[in-house]
Amino acid sequence: MAPLRVGSLLVGDVVQFLDTASVDVLAMLTKEYLQHAGLSEDIVAKGVDMELLYIAEQGSGLSPLTGGLKVNITHGFANAGQLDYLLVPGPSPAYQASAAEKAFIREQLPGLKALLGICTGSFVLAEAGVLDGVTATATRGLLPRYREAAPQVKWVEKRWEVEGKIWTSGGVTNGHDMVAAFARKTFDPELVELVLTAADTGHRAQAYADKV
Repeated sequence: MAPLRVGSLLVGDVVQFLDTASVDVLAMLTKEYLQHAGLSEDIVAKGVDMELLYIAEQGSGLSPLTGGLKVNITHGFANAGQLDYLLVPGPSPAYQASAAEKAFIREQLPGLKALLGICTGSFVLAEAGVLDGVTATATRGLLPRYREAAPQVKWVEKRWEVEGKIWTSGGVTNGHDMVAAFARKTFDPELVELVLTAADTGHRAQAYADKV
């Protein structure tokens, strides 16, 4: 079986580092990671073969993240091919997605097994038109703005939300909770719980405990 193709779409001038790190919850499920962790052969055998792609409109070079980091862009829109899973970590709240970025999301969606928007990345999905009529969430403090800008989306105030194959999360580390929930639904339960326990993530409730 071919490896699952997991893409992170890097949009704008700078992307939130902690949003982007949500993909590592999936990377920890790979055979390669499990072998490096020194786990038993039985556990390693449950590992998932994945190809991780970091995709940006410019197609090459380095994409800046917050915290002074930069990530190597592995693919552009022309050579990314069809993905299995696409994650969209959040850019600056002021960023407006380009026509090419929006088109890439729309073109990928029919062939995706899942599309995951993280933090302000959820609004990028809304800009692309793929959240029309969909129940979704995003950064809590920005929800009033998003409800006004994209009233066609059914915005809810939750840590994460899923409708069909579209997953969206609240701000920043809520993306880790969302990807953990996605992993629980998608991959071997024993392996997922082992990894989430080791990472000490994915144990917060979908509903927020407080109101803002």
